[in-house]
Amino acid sequence: MSAYCVPTDEEMELVRISAEALAPRAAEIATLMYDKFYERNSDLMNLWSADFLKKKPIAGCAASITLQAQVQSAVVFGFMKDMKHTERIKADLDRIAAKHCSRHIVPKMYPGLGVALVDAIREVTEGELSEDVLDAWAKGYAYLSGLLIEMETQMYEEERQKENGFVGFKAFQLAKRSEVQLSNGDDSDAESDDESEINVLMEFVPVDGGALPAYSGGQYVCLRLDEETLNGITHRNYTLWGESNQRSFRLSLNKMDGSIVTAFLIDHAHEGYELKLSAPFGSFLLMETLASN
Repeated sequence: MSAYCVPTDEEMELVRISAEALAPRAAEIATLMYDKFYERNSDLMNLWSADFLKKKPIAGCAASITLQAQVQSAVVFGFMKDMKHTERIKADLDRIAAKHCSRHIVPKMYPGLGVALVDAIREVTEGELSEDVLDAWAKGYAYLSGLLIEMETQMYEEERQKENGFVGFKAFQLAKRSEVQLSNGDDSDAESDDESEINVLMEFVPVDGGALPAYSGGQYVCLRLDEETLNGITHRNYTLWGESNQRSFRLSLNKMDGSIVTAFLIDHAHEGYELKLSAPFGSFLLMETLASN
């Protein structure tokens, strides 16, 4: 049985027209939506990376915007403008569902975001949209979240069925730390043939000594930290480095990514350091690119 109800053609059209009109303010709406959601669900704020939650001024926007809002608004507004043809955005939905699974997002977390989205639209439009249009948005969001929940349920089940598979987060410790030098051939941004880039390679093993699920090239894990200097729990996704060996997960880190999580790990994580990691999911994608699609 499907986890969603498809809006009527009339409701889809109401949402499409308003989504096209509101598109220039989409990231502003999404930022306000998250503000409202966090006010009501402060315990869930740590599910997102601290890097994605920093507000920055964006050209053409009256308010400062988060990267999370840019990514979310690109997907949501893209979906709302073309609900009759969900196959056109399926690749993006698959990537989002995989990232959600790496963060262990569960169905009960979705409804609050839907309420916050409608409240944010109502506030930004200052009451210009009718309740019929806002109700249609609520149904459109329920349709979108239902599709994601269905995808994520299937991904979780597939992970459970894998050899050594697990859902959620598992305790790991840093077993080995070393430096890896990348040549110009590995770094298209290098300025001369004499330059190279130094990455810190960290190899993590399960605290319980158990075996790990195999992964394929380009898959990533979600890293979970609980550090006072990072304001408590935060998460960040990292692509797995090297071939799978079912004994460890290896991550290649570089401060050039601008992440405060990456910087903390490079500065403070040494052999024996413990944190939590998810099982491998998805395929390599900078989620930021969704914001420019």
